[in-house]
Amino acid sequence: MNPEGSNLYTQELEKALEAELMGSKGGFRLMDDCFKVKGTNLTIVVPMELDHHSAEKIRTGADKIVQGRNIRSIVFDFGKTNFMDSSGIGMIMGRYKDMRFMGGTVIAVRVNERVRRILTLSGIYKMIEIYEGLPQQSTLN
Repeated sequence: MNPEGSNLYTQELEKALEAELMGSKGGFRLMDDCFKVKGTNLTIVVPMELDHHSAEKIRTGADKIVQGRNIRSIVFDFGKTNFMDSSGIGMIMGRYKDMRFMGGTVIAVRVNERVRRILTLSGIYKMIEIYEGLPQQSTLN
């Protein structure tokens, strides 16, 4: 495949992802606010409340990005998050399972005490590394 065709495919994929994530109301811009791709790393900036609604949007968007690109690590950034329910835990565990199957990694960063308690009680801390701040760059590779 030539580079122009590949670039065109990537642009079309990004447009389709953005359109789908905008939803029918057009006001929920997860592509700009939530997902950041740099190389093979996907950073997901978790919203203030990680409930069923936002977990489903993140799950859908992350899965499409992982399938469309060569993602090898997912970083969940909990810097803005102060609430998470069981659907958020399930979403994180699902991404962990997918990344592990593909030989990748998942970490959580900027985790406050409240979210850390939820991750600890759920057992996620046994599967992924959790950082209060930002980790060293070498942790992601």
